[in-house]
Amino acid sequence: MALKIGVKSFTYALISADTVAGGTIYGTPVAVPGLNSIKLSSKFDQQNYFADNVLYDSMSMLGFYEVELTLADLDLDTQAALLGHTITGGVIQRLAADQPPYVAIAFVALKSNGKKRYTRLLKGRFFVPDDENATREDKIKLADGTLKGIFFARVSDDALVQQTDEDQANFNSATAAAWFTAFGVADSTPPSISSVTPANSATSVAVGTTVAWVFNEALQPTCMTKDNFFLVKDSDGSIVAGTLALSNGNKTVTFTPSGNLTAAAVYRPVVGTGVKDLAGNALAAQSVTKFTCA
Repeated sequence: MALKIGVKSFTYALISADTVAGGTIYGTPVAVPGLNSIKLSSKFDQQNYFADNVLYDSMSMLGFYEVELTLADLDLDTQAALLGHTITGGVIQRLAADQPPYVAIAFVALKSNGKKRYTRLLKGRFFVPDDENATREDKIKLADGTLKGIFFARVSDDALVQQTDEDQANFNSATAAAWFTAFGVADSTPPSISSVTPANSATSVAVGTTVAWVFNEALQPTCMTKDNFFLVKDSDGSIVAGTLALSNGNKTVTFTPSGNLTAAAVYRPVVGTGVKDLAGNALAAQSVTKFTCA
């Protein structure tokens, strides 16, 4: 069991729109150095139902998170961006009518086994922090900056929080690599096959042909297996021996038979539903085409 032992990489992105029709639109992510701590307090709406003189059922729904974070230096530029203030001539000005913008935030927690937990809160607002100052005494006191806010579900898809662990079985390194650059609505669209070579129902195909599937987006490299991509000989149902290769930015899979195919024989290239894109969406249905050798 791994314990969380540290935290770093606080990043925020401003939200310019959040609708069902248009999705959630985020600005360029901004990294703020010096994250000291961050606390997420979940708030639930819970309702209990009593019958037969006992607690008969209970329901709860996650409403929002209260967030409190401390930074080594809550600089004025960060305050202006997160709290809706303006800076003119190097001076921050806070108006009573200022409203903090909607933002998303992300950070990384370090774990005792050397792995990381990535967290994103997808929509929320911060509030004007307290500002406490004290005289210097005989012992040094280090002061940091504190921000508090409330984060809740975005309108576009009702999503509130996203997390992934490096040590989980289906961890996707590509997702983690884009954690601080792709705050948009999570990809839920399955990949599709743009083209197959030889084309479906092609005839007079050379016996030395290879088979290539081109997808509309990049695939997870771990999906390139003989269970997901294979070639079947129609006459006896045998699977043709060969090798697989991934190219074109992980969008093209090529199968090269170990030897020449049989003249005048029909073959069926097959792609299984174990094929997934970088977001983990699987191919919606098995793909089967056919061609006839010369």
